[in-house]
Amino acid sequence: MRTLFSKRALAALAVFFLAYSYFALFRNYGFQLEDEGTLLFQLDRAARGQYPYVDFHTGYTPGFFAVGAALLQALHYQVGEIRTALALLNAATATGLYLVAAPLVGGVLALVSPVAFVLFLPVWPGDFAAFNVPYPAWPATAAWIIVALVMSAWMRRGGYALLAIAGLAAGVAFGIKPNAGAFALAASTWIVAMGARGEGPLDRAAATASSIGMLLGVLFAFAMALASVDALVHLPACLVLTVFAITGGRAALATTNHPRAMPALAALFGGFAIPTLAWALPVLSRLGVDGFIHDVLLIGSGAAELYYLPHPPPELYAVAVTIAVAMIALAGRGIGSRLFSPTLPFVALVGGVLGGATVLHLFSLAPEGFRRSILWQLENAAFWLAPLANWGGVALLLRWVRRGQVDARTRALAVVMPLAAAMYLQLFPRSDFMHLLMGVPLTFIVALALLRRVSAWWSAGNWPEWTRGQHPVGTFVGFVLLAVLAIRFGVNLEPLAHVTVQDDLPRVGIETPRANLWVESRAADDLVALGKASTWLSARVTPGEPVLTFPAAAGVLYLTNTTSPVPHDYWYPGRPDHEDEKRMLATIEHEPPRYVVTLNGAWFFFSHSPAYFMRLGGYVCSNYRLAARFGRFDVLERRDLGNADAAVERWQPTGTLDEVSRSQTGERRQAVWRWLAGLEADATKDAKLPTERVDALLFLRGLRDAGDMRSTAWLMAGYRSTDPRLRNEAIAAMDKVSEAFHASQYRWACDVDFAALKPFVAGSMEEARTLKKEGDPRVHPFADAVLLISGK
Repeated sequence: MRTLFSKRALAALAVFFLAYSYFALFRNYGFQLEDEGTLLFQLDRAARGQYPYVDFHTGYTPGFFAVGAALLQALHYQVGEIRTALALLNAATATGLYLVAAPLVGGVLALVSPVAFVLFLPVWPGDFAAFNVPYPAWPATAAWIIVALVMSAWMRRGGYALLAIAGLAAGVAFGIKPNAGAFALAASTWIVAMGARGEGPLDRAAATASSIGMLLGVLFAFAMALASVDALVHLPACLVLTVFAITGGRAALATTNHPRAMPALAALFGGFAIPTLAWALPVLSRLGVDGFIHDVLLIGSGAAELYYLPHPPPELYAVAVTIAVAMIALAGRGIGSRLFSPTLPFVALVGGVLGGATVLHLFSLAPEGFRRSILWQLENAAFWLAPLANWGGVALLLRWVRRGQVDARTRALAVVMPLAAAMYLQLFPRSDFMHLLMGVPLTFIVALALLRRVSAWWSAGNWPEWTRGQHPVGTFVGFVLLAVLAIRFGVNLEPLAHVTVQDDLPRVGIETPRANLWVESRAADDLVALGKASTWLSARVTPGEPVLTFPAAAGVLYLTNTTSPVPHDYWYPGRPDHEDEKRMLATIEHEPPRYVVTLNGAWFFFSHSPAYFMRLGGYVCSNYRLAARFGRFDVLERRDLGNADAAVERWQPTGTLDEVSRSQTGERRQAVWRWLAGLEADATKDAKLPTERVDALLFLRGLRDAGDMRSTAWLMAGYRSTDPRLRNEAIAAMDKVSEAFHASQYRWACDVDFAALKPFVAGSMEEARTLKKEGDPRVHPFADAVLLISGK
């Protein structure tokens, strides 16, 4: 046992060291303006003594800001040092995942869980690395893992102290990210109901009432989507676990070492209450009950509906992967029961995987690269494989308990399974891949347990003697896992592997007193523009001076050590609403800041914000003038400062059309911006798509991301294409370009010049009329934009 522990401890240390080393490679890579910039600035607000919900609005709890502000001050506001702290935290989380998985799946297979966690955290070449953004999700995920480790120890040993510690960790998670803490408490309650003794009616009543209460809380969180795919994906596992916890689970898992249910639950809830009351009572005293419910817990705030993103529909290849996984499991069950020989299914499995990969590699289009296309399909498949794993894990737990197989592995699954199902609830209400990653770390451990079980079924079959049974299955499974992880690792490392200071792709970025950041030069324009805007502003303001930013450009305030005159930093339509807008406009009118930093395009997630906040935009247009434009960043100066005749400082590199069709999004976006910056209207007469189909698709995607009406002639050429895929790509691009054009009409520099745009769309005017009458309805907004510019 001592030797085993030593090996496990050494493995854990190796996991921590390797994970930290990997994260540290990206310490100065990129910058995510909208999220990273906003979070850093809001932490800066807290460090200046401002209070969440009172002095600035946020969706996160004071615990996050208290710890984050203290860390910010201790690290002297250095972005690189903050990222180092995040690297240490996420490396610790990866290590914890290994320690949680090892008792359930064994030390070797357990290594897969931290590796997958580390490598699947996205790195977007030319943009940023997700694990560098100070999301509250990172400490919340670490708290989840602590709960899993502590509850696993409790399931083995019993006692009260461990329950109090688990409750404390869930309370810390609640203080950082409320839904994480609430769901962690729910899962811990189900685990206690399974493992605590129910010797009397009070214990049974307490276990039953608390388990059902937690389930009702989960149902309340899904109140707006009970009859939806989201509910189907998330709720069945929680429902079955609740029923199991209050019926058969306790009788099978409780031992004489485990406490009675009522005092056990009291210990758990008491631990949760300590950190929760420490931050909630001061907030309650400031906001009152209604304010606490609305602003902190976001109940009745409409935030869930506003940011709701439905569960994505399955794509073709994702369906194939999900069905294949289910078929492999079913075939393994038949093989393990000796219903048929494993030889033919195994040959079909290997042939199917290798043949499918070969066909895809040879014949699939994969315009942004074969590896990326594979990963994107796996990302979509993960939305369906995760609930499948949770359902399978519940079934496996029930099977083991029903058979009386209550050993260390069963007890480990009885802890991991409820926590995995509850952790996956965090995906709702915004079902995108980044939120998926925050919900699946424990589900992945459940998937490894199922993989181990299915592999055992396959290995137990009537194999030919020369195969020795276990080896073909283990070799194949290991090959597939290593292939997927190697692909992901290679894609993530591309920004580092292709960049040196000696070659033709040097590191380019920004250097300010608070940040020294870089990306590869072929995608660096946006980061350079951010740096130039920050430098220009820093030379004209004093530290702590109020500067208004819009719609999510508060990162400039962090980089320049300035502040905001208003409490909102993230201007998403509806949050703040128009009433908030009126109040903030009154504040600005009373004491207008000298400078405003805003965007002139590339709105991304905020394309509807300029039109929604039209009242504030109108005030800025009337009282400020454009002083400097760096890429998509505009710095506006108050008109009464006496610089009306000063020239506008501008920076936007130009490029050529032949650089546009790049496979990486960041590089392609920069190439399109450069090409459009130097484009002459006469070029539209010969507008045509690149000859190669892949290049044409990439070109259309670049036009989509650029969102510029000057590309009209090329979009029309795509729409006229007889290739259905090119036509659909052009339609999607037209939709985004018309959306961006609509936003540009309300940009705060108020300098959209229809006369300047007209020569670029004049040749498409008649075609736009035809599209309006006879074209696909999806392109009508684009046709309207062309006709509006043309004055027809």
